[in-house]
Amino acid sequence: MIDINEKEITYICYIAAILFLFSNISGLLLLFVAAEFISANKAQMFNAHFNGLLGTFWLLGIAFTYNKITLNRPTKRLFLYSAILASFALVVLSIIKSIANITSTNDSAIISFGYMITVVIPTFISSILWITGLGKNLKKYSN
Repeated sequence: MIDINEKEITYICYIAAILFLFSNISGLLLLFVAAEFISANKAQMFNAHFNGLLGTFWLLGIAFTYNKITLNRPTKRLFLYSAILASFALVVLSIIKSIANITSTNDSAIISFGYMITVVIPTFISSILWITGLGKNLKKYSN
């Protein structure tokens, strides 16, 4: 029987694979934008592709360290879901910016607000919880 941590690690890897697919789709769109088959902002589409790859490796890093994180169950879920939200939102919002031909977040208050709510705040939450969860485990091994 698989314990709950192994199921969660498998789930994180599954989500990372889906995000990798999103990254590859945005990479394919980038080729169409570069060839001028699609009218979109090339730099933003590249950002979507790169952010998808970065988010994938972030989630895989979380999966790698998941058993070492000493947080209670609800806090651990908050940590995980905020990282997943931030990873996917960064790709999706970058694709939207590219297709809408928005070059910076100053061009659209809605996009700026979307980044704040779905990327910046969840990233801070998950980063702080990741450091906290690993730090508690690290104290166990110090002399």
